Amino acid sequence: MRKFAGYPISIYNKFIQMIMIYVIPFAFVNYFPAQYLLRKPDMAAYPEIYMYMAPFVGLVVYLLAYGFWRISLRRYTSTGN
Repeated sequence: MRKFAGYPISIYNKFIQMIMIYVIPFAFVNYFPAQYLLRKPDMAAYPEIYMYMAPFVGLVVYLLAYGFWRISLRRYTSTGN
Protein backbone atom coordinates (compact mmCIF):
# COMPACT_ATOMS: atom_id res chain seq x y z
CA MET A 1 0.00 0.00 0.00
CA ARG A 2 2.91 2.34 0.59
CA LYS A 3 3.76 2.38 -3.12
CA PHE A 4 0.19 3.36 -3.99
CA ALA A 5 0.56 6.57 -1.96
CA GLY A 6 3.25 7.92 -4.25
CA TYR A 7 1.02 8.10 -7.31
CA PRO A 8 -2.46 9.46 -8.03
CA ILE A 9 -5.12 6.77 -8.12
CA SER A 10 -6.17 7.86 -11.59
CA ILE A 11 -3.18 6.00 -13.10
CA TYR A 12 -4.35 2.62 -11.78
CA ASN A 13 -6.97 0.44 -13.41
CA LYS A 14 -10.59 0.68 -12.25
CA PHE A 15 -10.40 -2.42 -10.06
CA ILE A 16 -7.50 -1.02 -8.01
CA GLN A 17 -9.21 2.37 -7.85
CA MET A 18 -12.39 0.82 -6.44
CA ILE A 19 -10.39 -1.05 -3.80
CA MET A 20 -8.54 2.13 -2.80
CA ILE A 21 -11.78 4.11 -2.52
CA TYR A 22 -14.41 1.71 -1.19
CA VAL A 23 -12.71 -1.32 0.39
CA ILE A 24 -9.63 0.25 1.96
CA PRO A 25 -10.39 3.99 1.87
CA PHE A 26 -6.77 4.86 1.21
CA ALA A 27 -7.63 7.49 -1.41
CA PHE A 28 -9.30 9.60 1.28
CA VAL A 29 -5.96 9.94 3.05
CA ASN A 30 -3.93 11.53 0.29
CA TYR A 31 -5.61 11.65 -3.13
CA PHE A 32 -8.89 13.43 -2.46
CA PRO A 33 -7.46 15.99 0.00
CA ALA A 34 -4.71 16.77 -2.50
CA GLN A 35 -7.34 17.23 -5.20
CA TYR A 36 -9.13 19.68 -2.93
CA LEU A 37 -5.99 21.75 -2.56
CA LEU A 38 -4.63 21.46 -6.12
CA ARG A 39 -7.87 21.25 -8.17
CA LYS A 40 -6.29 19.00 -10.79
CA PRO A 41 -8.45 17.88 -13.76
CA ASP A 42 -8.03 14.13 -13.08
CA MET A 43 -10.71 14.41 -10.38
CA ALA A 44 -13.38 14.57 -13.12
CA ALA A 45 -13.88 10.80 -12.94
CA TYR A 46 -15.15 11.02 -9.33
CA PRO A 47 -17.93 12.98 -7.67
CA GLU A 48 -16.71 16.26 -6.22
CA ILE A 49 -18.24 15.38 -2.86
CA TYR A 50 -15.41 12.89 -2.29
CA MET A 51 -13.03 15.78 -1.67
CA TYR A 52 -15.20 17.00 1.18
CA MET A 53 -15.90 13.54 2.62
CA ALA A 54 -12.27 12.86 3.58
CA PRO A 55 -12.55 14.11 7.20
CA PHE A 56 -15.74 12.14 7.75
CA VAL A 57 -14.29 8.96 6.27
CA GLY A 58 -11.27 9.41 8.52
CA LEU A 59 -13.54 9.76 11.55
CA VAL A 60 -15.54 6.65 10.63
CA VAL A 61 -12.39 4.57 10.10
CA TYR A 62 -10.99 5.83 13.41
CA LEU A 63 -14.21 4.92 15.26
CA LEU A 64 -14.24 1.46 13.68
CA ALA A 65 -10.62 0.88 14.70
CA TYR A 66 -11.32 2.15 18.22
CA GLY A 67 -14.36 -0.12 18.53
CA PHE A 68 -12.29 -3.08 17.37
CA TRP A 69 -9.62 -2.14 19.93
CA ARG A 70 -12.17 -2.00 22.76
CA ILE A 71 -13.67 -5.37 21.81
CA SER A 72 -10.19 -6.89 21.57
CA LEU A 73 -9.27 -5.60 25.03
CA ARG A 74 -12.29 -7.34 26.56
CA ARG A 75 -11.32 -10.66 25.01
CA TYR A 76 -7.60 -10.42 25.77
CA THR A 77 -6.18 -12.82 28.34
CA SER A 78 -2.60 -12.76 29.43
CA THR A 79 -0.43 -15.86 29.34
CA GLY A 80 0.55 -15.20 32.91
CA ASN A 81 3.85 -15.46 34.67
